[in-house]
Amino acid sequence: MTMSIRTRAVAGAIGTLSVLGVVAAPASAAPQLPKLPVPRAQTNLTELTSKHHDHPAVDIPVPVGTAVYAVIGGVATRFYEAGGCGYGLNITRGNSVYTYCHGNGTYHVASGATVGAGTLIMRSGNTGSSTGPHLHVQVKIDGQLRCPQNLMKAAWNGTQIDPQSLPSSGCTY
Repeated sequence: MTMSIRTRAVAGAIGTLSVLGVVAAPASAAPQLPKLPVPRAQTNLTELTSKHHDHPAVDIPVPVGTAVYAVIGGVATRFYEAGGCGYGLNITRGNSVYTYCHGNGTYHVASGATVGAGTLIMRSGNTGSSTGPHLHVQVKIDGQLRCPQNLMKAAWNGTQIDPQSLPSSGCTY
């Protein structure tokens, strides 16, 4: 494919230009506006920012079947993990992986699909190692678990955050 200098400049400034001329979002972990993982009416800021019991993550109590949305855009991968996460989904963006656990097995995106922040990705459940219906959200950057509480707070407030700034400790009890 031959691109003009102007087309290359536009592609370099806003993303990658595909063969069809459609601009795709860059796969970097650059700051972006996060979205709430569940409908605002079904949670509160305290639940989104509560400490997790044993590792950097957040558990959001919601009824089975609650809509779950991508906090950050990226590439989706569906999975099932018996005895752990249960039905879950990863969203990978650059060096970051956003994991959603304990789904009910109803997915709204296919593995390999590129999704944007706020895309409906699955439904909540009570699968895997779960003591009750909830959504478990965790963030890994460069393979290290990070505390998602500040990310949830930014989503609640509609503000931008750099995921690289998320701490890796102090979010458990």
